[in-house]
Amino acid sequence: MISLPGIYRIGKEAFSGCTHLKSAYFNRAEWSYSKNIDPPKEGEEPEMSTVEGVIGEKAFADCTSLEIIEAPGFKKINAEAFKNCKALSSISLSGIYSISDKAFLNCKNLKYVSLPAWSAMTKNAFNGCN
Repeated sequence: MISLPGIYRIGKEAFSGCTHLKSAYFNRAEWSYSKNIDPPKEGEEPEMSTVEGVIGEKAFADCTSLEIIEAPGFKKINAEAFKNCKALSSISLSGIYSISDKAFLNCKNLKYVSLPAWSAMTKNAFNGCN
């Protein structure tokens, strides 16, 4: 199991090929800032335009034992992020707004998907799922 509260971005191929990883929990996305925006002072809220919450391309690809993903604060899943996660049976992404090409390609055991009604996804985001 991996639990990383407060993380705002999972980079390209970050956990790719971790065949013994069974579950991943990310409590909420935090704020990230571009070079031109100063971080808020303690107690202040950052500008909404600075929000990130991205699961990178192939971030969990080929994690063949991964069964559960919970990432309520993430906003975007990039291409093939969970490709070939054959044991993945449950995903909960309550804050997601965009799911890219083949994000869940060949997730043959996927049975439970929780997404907001307004999520945008490509037509092949769940290719190869039963």
